[in-house]
Amino acid sequence: MDIDSKSIRIIKAKYWKNGWIDSSKRNLSDSDAEHLSNHGWNLGTVELSHDQIISDVVEKSRDLSLKDGAALLSQSLSTRKVQDRSFISSVIQASNMPKHSHTTSDPCPICGFYNEPEIDQDVLLFEKLMWGGVRLTNIEYVWLDLKLIDRNSHQETNFEELINLVMGFEARSDKLSASKFAASLKEVKGNKAEREILCSILSVCNILQHPEHTGFLLKYQPANERQLPNQHFIDLEWPFCWYNSSFGINKGALEILTRSLGRTDIPITNQTIQN
Repeated sequence: MDIDSKSIRIIKAKYWKNGWIDSSKRNLSDSDAEHLSNHGWNLGTVELSHDQIISDVVEKSRDLSLKDGAALLSQSLSTRKVQDRSFISSVIQASNMPKHSHTTSDPCPICGFYNEPEIDQDVLLFEKLMWGGVRLTNIEYVWLDLKLIDRNSHQETNFEELINLVMGFEARSDKLSASKFAASLKEVKGNKAEREILCSILSVCNILQHPEHTGFLLKYQPANERQLPNQHFIDLEWPFCWYNSSFGINKGALEILTRSLGRTDIPITNQTIQN
């Protein structure tokens, strides 16, 4: 994502200082506000109805491919540009999103959107810059991601870092919970939260998958069917919250990914992916 380092510093400082800054104290100096405005990063709030956002997501997805997102994810592993990682999960969700309508005040059973027209783009952008995204399966986050991916210049990449990372997951212990598995990925530059988001992204892509709680690679998973574990506190994204390292990697999903990249030289034992 083509954003300058000063804008990143300003946005992070607005929302976070050893924890979330209270909304009443999220103030910018005139010079910082001017910098964000001049560089196009003062996104503000936008009003979109449910049907508007769904129509926009479906339309934007037509010009994007799995390869677009995978390239940015692979490049981010060495650069630690966490803001580039979730494009792949957003592209997958959008490309499988059924076109649908919803007008009541209840959450949409398909996408979960509450039909609240005001979307705070700035806080979603902060979460994206800080950790790589938080609300990965929220349709408003997917919408923002697709909006921002158009501002990227896609560089050629051989995808070795991404493929080697995923193939290396098989060597992990077979008794790690999702959070402990993410914490064990010391080869991934970054902190615990960044690793958890990366794993959540790979779970949306079906690569890290519980056999009964699959991601979005083959079909869009309706919001009203995304069951959460019976735990008192859950701070991991669905469906990664269900993962355990005993499941290994979904080689069928990995094969779909590598073939979309034009790679047929990766030895992968076939495994049926479930959806």
